Amino acid sequence: MSLIAHVLPCRVRRQSRPGPCRVRGGVAALILAGVLGVSLGAGAWAQSAPQGEEPPQSWEDRAGAALGDDIIIEGLGFSKLILELAVDPALTRNAGFRGQRELLEKNLCWSGLFKLAGAAEDYCAITGEPSRVDMRLEFAPVDGRLRLRLRDTGPEGLALFEEGLPLGARTPERDVMDLVNRLTERITGKPGLLGTTIAFVLRQPGRAKVIVATTTHGERLKLFSNNSDISLLPRWSPDGNILVYTVLGQEGSRVFLQYMLPGQGARNTFLTGSEGVNSGGTFSPDGRLLALTMSVNRNADLFRFDLNTMRAEPLTSRTGIETQADWSPDGRKIVFVSDRT
Repeated sequence: MSLIAHVLPCRVRRQSRPGPCRVRGGVAALILAGVLGVSLGAGAWAQSAPQGEEPPQSWEDRAGAALGDDIIIEGLGFSKLILELAVDPALTRNAGFRGQRELLEKNLCWSGLFKLAGAAEDYCAITGEPSRVDMRLEFAPVDGRLRLRLRDTGPEGLALFEEGLPLGARTPERDVMDLVNRLTERITGKPGLLGTTIAFVLRQPGRAKVIVATTTHGERLKLFSNNSDISLLPRWSPDGNILVYTVLGQEGSRVFLQYMLPGQGARNTFLTGSEGVNSGGTFSPDGRLLALTMSVNRNADLFRFDLNTMRAEPLTSRTGIETQADWSPDGRKIVFVSDRT
């Protein structure tokens, strides 16, 4: 799926009332699908791959204890927009608006795009007078609905976005996330990431590194790689329906392809053998091809793997190791790392 080009590192707390997103150091290496190095997928939870032994009981709790309260998302840091919230005084008399406002403020903050001026909650509120205001979001009651209107703070005050919610109703957070995602897309040209699934590497106490996932709202961890080996380098397909990652065991490294939709577990498979260096797996923009490192005749070269035919075609044939491939946005070029001289 497409991502916000400006996405910020944020802290996703695994508790009922999360705190503000902010930059933190990293515990886990995360991968956002194809652009920023953090892997986000749009799909639903899936069954873990049938690769070996079952995980021990309450593994999520032990993993959570090792992480502390936080799951850390590493990305690129950019300046956020200062968004001023302007509330019609009539809304202060509406008891239902209080809960709606809290949900809206939380998700505006978690979008990674804003800091809030005039906020009622402290998710990403600015203390004191802001040094600047980039945009203004107006809340007003109109015909029994809560109207949200985003304006530029320039002289003309251009309206950039306008939508509404049933005023005072118990609004599902999914509806609020979708609204904020549309607002984000209106500003940036890229769909918002709220509600997407984040796959990352977790070193579990007493076990090897595994691939787990949560959502942008810090839902309970889900185990994807069910084996006793080391699992690394998860990458989502553009549609969020397939996950590819590297499995490192005593026999060597292999690349594993895992289908995430229900009923597709039988299609899960290793794409490579274990001899030599086999790693990576980056999806082409259209999701049909993978670029990955495979060892053939004791030499690690770059291959293009067709997911329809399940056939691999060599892209390089040189002495040395070619790895860490990535695609150009149009899918016509690949950049990679090589130790060739």
